[in-house]
Amino acid sequence: MLTFRRPKTYRARIAVALGLCASVCLTFALPSFVSAEPADFRSTWPVIPAAHPKSAAQSAKTATSKPKSSRISVARAPNRIDLKLIESIPHEVSSGFTPAVNGFSFSNWASETTQSIITVDTLVRLFGTTPTCASVVEGICNPAEKTTLLITRLNEILAEGRCEGMVALADELFRHPTSISSVSTETSNIASLSADQASSEIGYWWATQITPDAARAAQTSRKMTPTRIVKTISERIRNRSGGTLGLYYQGKGHAVLPISVKRSGFQAQISVYDSNIPNTIQFVDVNLRTNTWRYRAIDTNGLVVLNWRGGNSGGLDFIAPSTRRSQQVKTLSFAMP
Repeated sequence: MLTFRRPKTYRARIAVALGLCASVCLTFALPSFVSAEPADFRSTWPVIPAAHPKSAAQSAKTATSKPKSSRISVARAPNRIDLKLIESIPHEVSSGFTPAVNGFSFSNWASETTQSIITVDTLVRLFGTTPTCASVVEGICNPAEKTTLLITRLNEILAEGRCEGMVALADELFRHPTSISSVSTETSNIASLSADQASSEIGYWWATQITPDAARAAQTSRKMTPTRIVKTISERIRNRSGGTLGLYYQGKGHAVLPISVKRSGFQAQISVYDSNIPNTIQFVDVNLRTNTWRYRAIDTNGLVVLNWRGGNSGGLDFIAPSTRRSQQVKTLSFAMP
């Protein structure tokens, strides 16, 4: 057993006292560890993968379980209430998007990693031939080594879920109905499309998130408060200019399509189309006073399959359609997750 011996001399006692004071002050001064920032990719977690479906009960348990972590999470102090910003948010605005009519009839799905949905043509369409091809012979692109590696990595991530591509494409077809001919010439109704018919185009729109402009938009908006995000979505809906909402929780990412916003006092509710639960309207609730949000996705059986929440900046982002357009770059140098 260790014992503490009291110093015999006066100077020794003073030295011990000063040492104890210094250690106490240092303990209070040291910062605590803060949890890591969320991943950049928004479509790495389908709630109900088709290849290996989970029961609703299992999905609910997974969604609400707490991750094991040795880090201490420290809550950031809430931002000051911006009454002017809150009051500028309209009481109600809607795009008119109806999931049962304007959304896909099938749900988001996972697939085998060996499937090559993202191809050389996908990247040529996004970035042109210069950064994608080592050479072009008779109109055929011979992909550069970096391109091949990127395609492999993208298909690996895509295999885990397609929510980003599904909501981005649904948004595009809703605002430009005639563009459905680029998906299929057999129908003019998105709800009539099959997963096989739309798979390639969904893959393309999923990949648009790696364009520099889209990645920059996501990163910039992730610094916004939930109140500012609600304001941005309201303006986009009112101007009929579209855009997708990203949500992040405990290292997972998901993308949904905002279709309306309702505000009552300090409470705002964003109605969304969620590709994991087709033919339904889901809701993201935002407390504008505390800058906190919550998303509870409920399936057709009334079971909660997703229960996410967050506060202040970092948990939500927004990508406008204009940032997803084809962009000329010098090299395909992207930081992959």
